Amino acid sequence: MNTEEVSLKVGAAVVNKVLADQNTSPQYTNEELNQQYFALTARQTIRKFQEEYSFTLISEQIEACTIYEEDLLIELLHKTPILCNGVHAIPKKLTEEKSWIAQYFDEDQVFSTKSSMPTPKSKPDPVICQWEMKKNGCHNA
Repeated sequence: MNTEEVSLKVGAAVVNKVLADQNTSPQYTNEELNQQYFALTARQTIRKFQEEYSFTLISEQIEACTIYEEDLLIELLHKTPILCNGVHAIPKKLTEEKSWIAQYFDEDQVFSTKSSMPTPKSKPDPVICQWEMKKNGCHNA
C-alpha cells in the first residue's frame, strides 16, 4: 500500500462516519472520493458534504473528525508498512553521488541548510538559496 492509498482509505472512513452520524445514506469508496473530491482533505470534503447534504457540524465536531482521522492514519500506518522499491539503495547512491560531484566544487562553495547558515535549518528552505546568492555577491535575492 502506498501513501496515497492510505490517505484515501482514511479519508473515506472519516467522511463515511460523518455521513452515517448524520443519517445520510451515501457511503463512498476510496476511488469514488478520489474521483469526485480529488485533492481535498477530509476536512474540506466534510465542508462540501455539509453543503451538499444540508447538515451542519460545529467546530468541536469537525475537530473531533480531525482527531479521528489522525488516529486512523496512525493505526493504519502501524498495521501496514509502506515500503518503496529500492528504498535501501537510495542513501548509498546519494552518498556516492555526493562524493562524485564534490570534486567539481570548492568546499566553501557548497551550501547546506544544516551547515552553511548562521542558524541551521532541518528542512529544505528557500532561505538557503537566498543565503547562497548573497554570499556569492547577488544582492537582489
